[in-house]
Amino acid sequence: MAPRDRWIETRADGSEGMRLFCFPYAGGGSPIYRGWQDHLPPEIGLYAVQLPGRGTRIGEPAFPSMASLIPVLETALAPYLDRPFALFGHSMGAIIAYEAARHLRGADGRGALHLFVSARRAPGMKARRPPADAMSDEAFVQRLRELGGTPEEVLREPDLMALFMPMLRADFRLNDTYVPLPGPPLACPVTVFGGRADSEALEHELLGWGDVCRREFDLRMFPGAHHFLQHVRRDLLAEVVRRLGPLRVR
Repeated sequence: MAPRDRWIETRADGSEGMRLFCFPYAGGGSPIYRGWQDHLPPEIGLYAVQLPGRGTRIGEPAFPSMASLIPVLETALAPYLDRPFALFGHSMGAIIAYEAARHLRGADGRGALHLFVSARRAPGMKARRPPADAMSDEAFVQRLRELGGTPEEVLREPDLMALFMPMLRADFRLNDTYVPLPGPPLACPVTVFGGRADSEALEHELLGWGDVCRREFDLRMFPGAHHFLQHVRRDLLAEVVRRLGPLRVR
């Protein structure tokens, strides 16, 4: 395995039998997934992906489109694909994980064993809200407040918002303008997680993931709104382990 680098945050030592790559929601970073390893067996290593524009990479420009991100991501994660792997993504991270599942291949040519997506309508489904690019900064901040993923103390601090605004705008642009990239169809099973009170990803929009899946598909709903994942972390990861368990012995 490659040494620790700017793209990956992990507590795994590289000897695990399977890797789970996790992608953040818009405006989020790898710290979202700190503590998740505690709910996984040691044979599954959690690898949180740190995208440019946030955290330790705050000085780097964020990617504003999926087409610009995926080729770079393929190169960045290639050294970590020497083990069987699965992918998880929440909201914006769901579509990044989906494209990664379609395009990432290990040196042996094998792709992802399983894709877990959370709180995001299926690829190709039309958005019900106007794009964030059309919003003023004031309206955009209110949108962030409604979503609930950005701490209020950050939203109320002009200097912090000035620092984070380019990354936030780029993330929302990537999410809002996303259309599936050319390439192979998804070849692994899909598990979708949703929040019962999430107005951003309604149940019928989550069920739409079944249309892009050529293998097994299932949906698991949890209590909570758009950012439900941290409140149900233990139960959600139990579902992940249950689905990955049989794959670990292959």
